Amino acid sequence: MRERKRRVSSPRWERRASALEEALESLGAAELRRIVLELIEWVDTRHAASLRRAIVDRARRSGSDWTPPSPAPGFVAEAVAFAKESQEQGFTDPADVDFYLGEGINAFLAGDHATAAKILGSLLSPISEGKIFMGYDEMPDEVLGVDLGRCAATYVAAVYMMAPSSGRGEAVRRTIDEVEGIGCFWHPLQELERAAVGPLPDFDAFLGQWRDIVEEEAREHEKDTWDGRAHRWRREVVERMEGPEGLARLARTTGREEDLRAWCEALADRERWEEALAANEEAARIVAASDARHRPAARFLDRAALCARELGHENLSPWLESAWCAGPNLERLCRWLNASVTGEELVRRAAAALEECPEEEVRQKALLHLILGNHMEAARLLAQAPGLGWSREDHPGQLIFPIFAEMLGSSRFTGPDGPPAERVPGRDDFERELLDLDRPRLAKPGASAVLKRAGVTDVPLTLEDRAEVLAAMKAAAEKRLAGITKGKFRRHYGHAASLAVACLEADATEETRVWFNQVRARYRRFYALQRELVRLGADRKIGD
Repeated sequence: MRERKRRVSSPRWERRASALEEALESLGAAELRRIVLELIEWVDTRHAASLRRAIVDRARRSGSDWTPPSPAPGFVAEAVAFAKESQEQGFTDPADVDFYLGEGINAFLAGDHATAAKILGSLLSPISEGKIFMGYDEMPDEVLGVDLGRCAATYVAAVYMMAPSSGRGEAVRRTIDEVEGIGCFWHPLQELERAAVGPLPDFDAFLGQWRDIVEEEAREHEKDTWDGRAHRWRREVVERMEGPEGLARLARTTGREEDLRAWCEALADRERWEEALAANEEAARIVAASDARHRPAARFLDRAALCARELGHENLSPWLESAWCAGPNLERLCRWLNASVTGEELVRRAAAALEECPEEEVRQKALLHLILGNHMEAARLLAQAPGLGWSREDHPGQLIFPIFAEMLGSSRFTGPDGPPAERVPGRDDFERELLDLDRPRLAKPGASAVLKRAGVTDVPLTLEDRAEVLAAMKAAAEKRLAGITKGKFRRHYGHAASLAVACLEADATEETRVWFNQVRARYRRFYALQRELVRLGADRKIGD
């Protein structure tokens, strides 16, 4: 993959791409059609089916009058018989399934909704129930050229078009239930509109029916702690019919975190930042009253700070501090501290945060001690930490050990992105980041930036502090080696070895060399670990 990226970005590849574009522009429509048809023949069966389907779909939706031919009158009976035979035989060729599903989509694009519904329904329902077998180890999506999710949405849209106006809502819900195993219907209204060729008839009347259906289903699941489909569907139809104001009413009624988030995001998506700021602050108060840990409140306060930034507020500290207090994690702590105007103010905030920081948040406490110049206390927390669990957010090793190593002159963990822990998103925000990729986000200053602003890196360690820090690093390395080797966690041998080598780099005295040799001898039977020590240059450093 890395080689491919280098090739694409190279001048040679850019010249080839430019020549290709110029060649395509020089060709006429007839030549391009022949090339496409020839290329499809070179592609494997599955991807050829995908290409044919994409071309037909694009042509139908291009605004031209062309429509694909609808299947012959007897084709429906043939498709139904094929579906029945496939279930009875126990195995069928995916290429045949591609063909029949493709014909069903063609019928829909041609406006023959009854035929489309019968063909697609005869196959999608048994596929969803696992009654049509197309491979020993493969999932249906892995062997079919057509997009099953697209087929499912098209089937639901065909049923919508065929159902009487008064019963469309129930017909759509029933059909979604039938094929939900292979289709993604998180936002069924969007899926319906995406599948349809033109505007859906009587859509406003359908929305009223749909809202009644999903409201009833949501009430049945009101006490569920998870965010089920009924709640998602209700938010979608409420936003469609009433906009953010409807979501506000819903969120205040239910108090559910996801309902509150949808309300706040709807305002942010419309760039109504003043209202979004007030909404996030209100949402934080609502969830804080129902959640003793206040973690959801912190997420809303994060978004409130973002809204304040979009409104032009220069001082985001009130929101950032409240967010950290509600859900203390390293990212929020660094963000609040880094918002200080001066280094002195940053140190004052660190002192206040140390008093409020929960006891179990050892990583944050160690960082705060470093900012305040309490190297010995930070060293104590590192030395007392367990040898396993370095990836946990409350473990100080992943953050503090690299900082100590750098302070003592080791370059083992030095890099453009800082210590490894600063590159790992917190578990509270990982899912949110996936959902918010296209939205504005707050900056994420790392611990190294905060320490630099506080002036910690500019003050050399005293001899006493150096001794304590080195002792803590050695203790952490020994615990890590003991835990990793005891559990036979071979993929972590390299990390454990790097800690010991970092201690050797940080202090090239005879005492540390003796310590390293003793540690190395202790694990002489762990050949993979010994290879890692050699790879990291331990022999060369001992000989220096």
